[in-house]
Amino acid sequence: EARAWPFLETSTTPGTAPVTISDLRQVLTVTDTTADYSLRYADIRTLRERDPDLDDTGNPTCFYLDGLTTLKVWPVNTTNTIAVRYLKIPTDLSAGSDTPVIPTRYHYLIVDGACAYGYPDADNAEGKAMALESYADGLAAMSNTLMGRNYATPEVILNRAPAFDS
Repeated sequence: EARAWPFLETSTTPGTAPVTISDLRQVLTVTDTTADYSLRYADIRTLRERDPDLDDTGNPTCFYLDGLTTLKVWPVNTTNTIAVRYLKIPTDLSAGSDTPVIPTRYHYLIVDGACAYGYPDADNAEGKAMALESYADGLAAMSNTLMGRNYATPEVILNRAPAFDS
């Protein structure tokens, strides 16, 4: 499931660029902690149009990804520290002692998913359909619980505002 699950959020220890993040799935924010400034994303092709060798130096204004796991800043800066908040790729469960990253109360979804996707197509179509439905229902419940946690959005505040009589 490729959602931005909150249990996949993590961050790097502030350090200087470039930053290699072996479990990087998606960057959420990059902050220059020295200048207390958020860096914006820039496509490397756009940066190369401006600076073909990507060797201009100064206080960074943006970041880009060089490959799958390396985050760099532009202009190049090796003194300011940056912190990266990102979604990680969870490690595979391969040993009996491995712990899933999903909250404990949803561990049953691992079994439901294995059952749903483990049924041979021709063996038991009804059992497969029931397992898929159970898995989908559990995934929806987890999504409703974990993905809608911000109740302080303007829409919610406006909907909860008391009515005023004039």
